[in-house]
Amino acid sequence: MTATDEGFSLFMEKVLKKRGSKKRTAVLRTKRRIYSDIEQSNPTGVSYKDFWKILDTVFLLFADSLLNGNDIRFPYNLGSINTVSRETNVKNVNGRLKIFKYIDWNATLKLWYSDSEAKKEKILVRTDQKNIYSICYRKKNASYNNKKYFRFLPARELKLKLRDKIREGGFDSFKEKDYGGTAY
Repeated sequence: MTATDEGFSLFMEKVLKKRGSKKRTAVLRTKRRIYSDIEQSNPTGVSYKDFWKILDTVFLLFADSLLNGNDIRFPYNLGSINTVSRETNVKNVNGRLKIFKYIDWNATLKLWYSDSEAKKEKILVRTDQKNIYSICYRKKNASYNNKKYFRFLPARELKLKLRDKIREGGFDSFKEKDYGGTAY
């Protein structure tokens, strides 16, 4: 059997339903709260729609700069955002095998579809990458207090764009051991 037939698509739907996957929806309450807080503290007279058009444009420029291998430095010593890489490897820690590679879910599901024994044993297919890339917020040299309460969580769309850029090839970044930031 090939993985392109209807049986495989039904199998994938069944597996994904078990995992509880739902359609992703954005939460707009946070956006409205940000807008109302800014309008209360510093009234600009800009409409909600125009306000988010401006911010979305700025965020897209940040994302493009990051995907081109540049780092984003924030003013007033608030830190910077970079992409970092670390080598993938396999280690034996206390008699247990630790694998630092991502799971290739498409290949894993194809294996599980063709081999029911692999599904029962929960055998996973790992990617064959040399490096794992992450987006990091570096606050080491930042000059504000309570640094542990601040973090940067990249949007899913940015992570997917980074993945596509890496798969195209030619993407390079700092090595994690030389960088010293926190990766997400």
